Parts: sequence; C-alpha cells; structure tokens
Amino acid sequence: VEVSRTGSEPLRVSANQQARNNADAPLTSSVLDADAMTRELMWRQGMIAFEGSSLREAALEFSRYSDTRIEIEDPAVADKTITGLFSANNPAGFARAVALSLNLNTQTEGNTIRLSR
Repeated sequence: VEVSRTGSEPLRVSANQQARNNADAPLTSSVLDADAMTRELMWRQGMIAFEGSSLREAALEFSRYSDTRIEIEDPAVADKTITGLFSANNPAGFARAVALSLNLNTQTEGNTIRLSR
C-alpha cells in the first residue's frame, strides 16, 4: 500500500508494517511483530488492546470509537501506563477499571469522563 499526504513523499508499507502520520514529521513506518499485530487488529472484534500505553494515548484511542471523551488534566496522571484489553464501545468501563487499578477518581459530566488523583 502506498500512503501519502499533501506536501510529503509517498510511503510504501507492506504486510506486517504500520504507517504513522505525525503532523510535524514525515510519514514513517515500522515493522510489527505477531503480538503487536494481534493487538492492532483487536478493533475487528470490538476491542482495544493496550500494552504499556499512556492514559493519554488510551483516551485518544477511545475517542475514535465513542462520543464520550476521557479527559486527564494532570500530566502525571496522563503519563501513567496501562496494559489490558477493553471493549471499544465502553469508555466508562475503561475509566472505572483504570481508576480502580491506579487509585484515581472519575467524574462524569454528560459525554465527558475526567480521570484525576
């Protein structure tokens, strides 16, 4: 597959590779091992898999699957890492599980869930 964006050189990726689009950098690719590939494809089963991901990254990932937003104002909390398999359409369940395991608080207002100390 060839991936491109305006103002950037096209990038070719093949099986077991992943393309990354960072706004302030050129397109990049990386090779995924079998475990990483399995995690990346869990969306096919309605799941999201994290391994050593920051809460910031997880919150962004959940925003792809739900109108409910997870907000983390404290950078120290946002940098905490998690590992686990979660239902993509249940950000509230994810937030409760994270809060319980990391001794955090949750506060829900409309479509926003806040994680804090």
